Amino acid sequence: MLKLVPMLSNSYKLVSLMMRYLKQALIHTRLRQTGIQLSSSSMILGKCRFLGKQIEIGKDTLIRDSSLDGRGGLQIGNEVCLVQTTIITSQHDLNSPVFETVFGSVIIEDYAVLFTDSMVLPGIRISRGAIVAARAVVTHDVPSMAIVAGNPAKIIGYRSCIHTDLDMRRLGGFAPSRLTTLIRKWWL
Repeated sequence: MLKLVPMLSNSYKLVSLMMRYLKQALIHTRLRQTGIQLSSSSMILGKCRFLGKQIEIGKDTLIRDSSLDGRGGLQIGNEVCLVQTTIITSQHDLNSPVFETVFGSVIIEDYAVLFTDSMVLPGIRISRGAIVAARAVVTHDVPSMAIVAGNPAKIIGYRSCIHTDLDMRRLGGFAPSRLTTLIRKWWL
């Protein structure tokens, strides 16, 4: 009986992890059907809203509870982390008598991190390794390795290194090594 309890616990973890993988596969299929291009290793978690078809998402990118507007074009690089982020690629021309819609593509390069409630406006480039602090509103391009905060976002410092050793899939709870470990414990 004592040996059965850990086995049941591990089998529950295995089934839970497999359900997360299945959910990701369904999300990826649905997004690809709408015309969005994303890597199979990217993770879409929580309630995300996608608007438009011109969205490209790189490998090992983590997007959680975010709103992404791709009508003007949106490119998200590899190993990017977006948490409760809003990205806007269109706005109204305030000088137009009919408030025409103006589009501007947003590019987020590899290893960038955008924290809770940050907002990126149309036509912005967030360069490699940049960090956007919580509640920041990005109105200008962000240089490589810069840390920006505030409304409007201003540079408050620079990173000394990027998160190349961080496993984004592990951060999202999807590390393949974890699945292998659970299978070994379950069968042995």
